Amino acid sequence: MSKYEREIEEILRKLDDGRPPTMSERVRAMNRRPTPIRQRRVNVRADVLLLIGLGIAFLAQTARWIIYGGGYGGGLADTLIGVATLVGFAIFALTLLASWLGGSSSAGVGWRGMPLRGQGRGPFVGLRARWNLFKMRMGYRRKVQ
Repeated sequence: MSKYEREIEEILRKLDDGRPPTMSERVRAMNRRPTPIRQRRVNVRADVLLLIGLGIAFLAQTARWIIYGGGYGGGLADTLIGVATLVGFAIFALTLLASWLGGSSSAGVGWRGMPLRGQGRGPFVGLRARWNLFKMRMGYRRKVQ
């Protein structure tokens, strides 16, 4: 039986007794460290936000082209497309600004005291690394087959 199960059973037994807790039990409860409340933090990388912003703006402009290509549109559709374009551009621009001004959150991370190559060089480092890995994998697959 684990420590937690024993503690739960002890608490349930005391509740069944109906007696108030003793002074030592109160002191023990006061001396326990409270468990910290962990807040969930969404960690989205800069390159993903850049792609999301560009995607939203591109889709909004594609929708504008489709709607106005048919000869109809305006009013609410034009407003929604304009707002979507602005939101996409804002996400893109704010991500660029934050990554260039704030730097990399892992700037201090290194190997044997030396900073890793490619850190703090803008938001496209992650995309470039992924592209290079993709090219390397494709080259390896061609050689194997």
